[in-house]
Amino acid sequence: MHNTESTICCTLSQPELRQRKSDIRRSLLPHLKASTYTGFATRLVFAKSAISFVQLERLIALERTCCPFLAFEISQTDGELTLTISGPEGSEDFVRDLFSAESPLACGWSGSIAENTG
Repeated sequence: MHNTESTICCTLSQPELRQRKSDIRRSLLPHLKASTYTGFATRLVFAKSAISFVQLERLIALERTCCPFLAFEISQTDGELTLTISGPEGSEDFVRDLFSAESPLACGWSGSIAENTG
């Protein structure tokens, strides 16, 4: 069960967030085989031949520093790596925006996600 009282706050500035999204789109999204958004979880499946476990671990380490409200899990099969991202209620749009090729590079989250500009 998710704690809906958790603070949902990304600590990246607007320029840092744009850069992070750009990096994700350049290095990971071209290798995305499938994505599923259900409830509080986002499941991203990558071809193991194109993405390494270490790449996903690096992404997780970066995201944990700015978005501690998110939880990450990597699983693997012979041909795929799956990254599952979950968070409290209200974080779904933020995660979908961050890992979507269709969303604009500008910050597009709803009012339920606050940016720390200080």
